[in-house]
Amino acid sequence: MNNPYDEIGGREKVIALVERFYDVMEQAEPALAALHELDAGGKVSRRNRDRFASFLVGWLGDRKSTRLNSSHI
Repeated sequence: MNNPYDEIGGREKVIALVERFYDVMEQAEPALAALHELDAGGKVSRRNRDRFASFLVGWLGDRKSTRLNSSHI
């Protein structure tokens, strides 16, 4: 049986989902986006995007992830 990570299509698809999530948030809910760390251009920072992507990859079941990185929780 495949896990959600495999069903979605793996790491690249999860990362694309996270990128789209933040892009839509910035456009549709700028007040919500402003609650996140922003870069110099006013966009949700690369650090926040990468940390959430890393969490989601592990949470969805990437078998290569040895543990969830909880430093961002």
